Amino acid sequence: MIRRRISKLKNRGSDRKLVIEEDYVELTVGNEKSRLEMSEIQYVLINKYSISFIPNKANSTLIAIGISYREDVLNNFARREIIVDNSSLYQ
Repeated sequence: MIRRRISKLKNRGSDRKLVIEEDYVELTVGNEKSRLEMSEIQYVLINKYSISFIPNKANSTLIAIGISYREDVLNNFARREIIVDNSSLYQ
């Protein structure tokens, strides 16, 4: 199951939609929506294959997307001080 989820992150499918607004980040995959309020985001981690929106509470939603969204996140995410870009570690 984990391998299947990782392989889905590598491909930017047409059924996925990432929305970055001033107040929240929302990922829609098919009919399922995951939403994380900006006040709940502690870090945005950019790694080799994925980007994760890490919540500041253990019971909050974690949103993980493929690295193909990197430029979208960097260009549209206002709270740049919480972005941790580890992608250069993998070159």
